[in-house]
Amino acid sequence: MSGPKVVRIVTEEEKLAICSSQMAMLTSSIEQLLSWLEKKEMLTTEIEDLFVEKISRYQKIAIPENYRTIPAKVAKEIEFIKSEKKRYENILVKNKSSELSRKRNLAESIKTLRFLYEQSKIDYSVKLPSYTKIKLMNEAEVIELEKTVALEFRNLASKRDNAIEGNKLTDEQMSLIDRLKSTDEIQFINIWKKEQLLNKELEDKKSRLDILLAEIETIECEPEKKTHFLNRANSIYEEGADKRKSVLIDSLVIDLAAFVRNSIETNKLVDNLHLLKVQVESLEEEGLAPLSVQIDKAIESLDVTVMTNMEAHANNLVQAVMQKQASEKGRKALIKGLRSLGYSVNEQMQTALVENGQLVVRKNNYSDYGVEVRGVADTGKLQVRLVSNLPERERRRRDDIDAEEKWCSDFSLLRKQLSESGIDLDFQVAMKPGESIVKFSKYLESIISSEESRGNSKFKERSHGKD
Repeated sequence: MSGPKVVRIVTEEEKLAICSSQMAMLTSSIEQLLSWLEKKEMLTTEIEDLFVEKISRYQKIAIPENYRTIPAKVAKEIEFIKSEKKRYENILVKNKSSELSRKRNLAESIKTLRFLYEQSKIDYSVKLPSYTKIKLMNEAEVIELEKTVALEFRNLASKRDNAIEGNKLTDEQMSLIDRLKSTDEIQFINIWKKEQLLNKELEDKKSRLDILLAEIETIECEPEKKTHFLNRANSIYEEGADKRKSVLIDSLVIDLAAFVRNSIETNKLVDNLHLLKVQVESLEEEGLAPLSVQIDKAIESLDVTVMTNMEAHANNLVQAVMQKQASEKGRKALIKGLRSLGYSVNEQMQTALVENGQLVVRKNNYSDYGVEVRGVADTGKLQVRLVSNLPERERRRRDDIDAEEKWCSDFSLLRKQLSESGIDLDFQVAMKPGESIVKFSKYLESIISSEESRGNSKFKERSHGKD
């Protein structure tokens, strides 16, 4: 392939930078997950060992030879880490909502027990806690309270004869007491109420509220906001009238659902910005130092709009810097290789490539031909092609193809030299000899004209010296 080419030159330094950046992002993602699991008291030695082993394994394969495959593998691992966090969140929500439902039902059983004692006009001397206090109990305390409540229901059933003698109970109350006494196993009143008395719609609302309250336990948010919602829930469950309770639950569910959605979006942006900061710092580009500070400020704001804009801005800057670094390193490697093959490259020419994105070099034995190196805007790639100082009408087609084949031979040598130095020259586009017309270059015409002028001047100086 000796026609025009678009190439990407990847130096050993860039390969190391790619691997280092990917390892930094993977390590950061794992550390964030382990930190979150520890906060939620879900981190085990087994889980920690699994992810430590993963980091160790990637450190062994994140080497320059694998620079092409590492980014895709790391991206896949980071997605896996995100899915693992989501899985643990679901487990936490399920367990927490189950715990909340259990405590809520226990609190409702206590309220019902008090009601029945009062209606039966039986002395009720046992002090049982309210929902607010039950929510703060640990597992052992809840079990103990459940036993106490069960005992009180048994006591209520056994006192029915005394209650009947002193007070007339309604048929409904008699039915309830008979049911409690005749049941071999203790059946909590909340289960019976679900079957007989409670409106299913209200119970569904309570279950939905339990799930949302559990979800705010899994997300990172300001403690004051979390406390605000928990206090509202406490007030609702202390409410006596079911109709009012239903309305209050509706309002809280709407507010909580919106808060949870916003918090999930906020936390996702925070995670993305943390990864971007890791990538920025791994690039070791002095000009990016202010960006790290800006990212920190955006995270501190917890403002979705601010963080969204920062994510887009930081991504663009990171990509631009990476492409710039790749282009500069590739340009230097290419120029060094061309020099070793006998091409004339001076400092002025290198400056022209930086400023104008174009460089033309030539060998003395190429007469009317040279090689143009042009940067492909915003990609980090280079376009390399044969050019001539003569317009197409003044050249023979055969001469163009011969010159392209000579350049092809040089290009093969160049690629081999770069490879031996640990530098990859990847083809993005490659055309065959004669497939594209050799371009006329006024820049090359100017170079040859200048060289001929200098040659004539030297010849005249020598001639005058002989005279």
